[in-house]
Amino acid sequence: MKKITGKISLAVALLLAMGTLAQADSISFTNSIASTSSPWGPDSLSIPQFDTSGGSFDLTNISFSLYGTMLADMQATNSDPASRTIRLYTMDGEITASLAGDPLVIAYPTAVAVGGHPTYSLPSHTSHAWIGVSGDDTQTASYDSSWGSFSGFIGTGNVVGLTMDSVSYVTFSADSGVDSSSQAFSGAQLIVTYDFTVVPEPSSALFLGFGGLALIWCRRFTR
Repeated sequence: MKKITGKISLAVALLLAMGTLAQADSISFTNSIASTSSPWGPDSLSIPQFDTSGGSFDLTNISFSLYGTMLADMQATNSDPASRTIRLYTMDGEITASLAGDPLVIAYPTAVAVGGHPTYSLPSHTSHAWIGVSGDDTQTASYDSSWGSFSGFIGTGNVVGLTMDSVSYVTFSADSGVDSSSQAFSGAQLIVTYDFTVVPEPSSALFLGFGGLALIWCRRFTR
């Protein structure tokens, strides 16, 4: 019984050692598009694929984090001989990251109320400007199994067909005789994170096996 118990204990120790060899880890890649006049896109992104050529890796999950920010300027001019009003509502829009045309993550930057939806009275032949109306948001998602396997994300190049596009705008209402113009800008950053496990190589398993045999022989000789 002592010999059997000793062998079972050794087997358990070897299994635990094998478990410690399989280590979970992650690596992230980021691509940004600087704030520019919106709408824009679709713009191609350069996100490296998960490279398995340097060892034995098991890709377990892919997650996406999309951060979007929007900014808008607006100006209204009353060309009417009488006072007119304009009411601002929000600066809104969306930024979309897509893979071969299928949406991955959609970020809806928080709709920003312009001073609580104010109503401005514009005297005849006067103008008013609103500068720097902004909003931002972050959305995250994991790889959806309905997209198929991870094959498009594994390799030594860049992920093919990964794009982003944006549209942003200001909502308002104005009396007749009020001319208005606005310009919206938006930027975005996409972070792709690969979760993976380092798979033990056969040589490592053999090393542990030989180590176990050595322990058995040492125990026999010491007894």
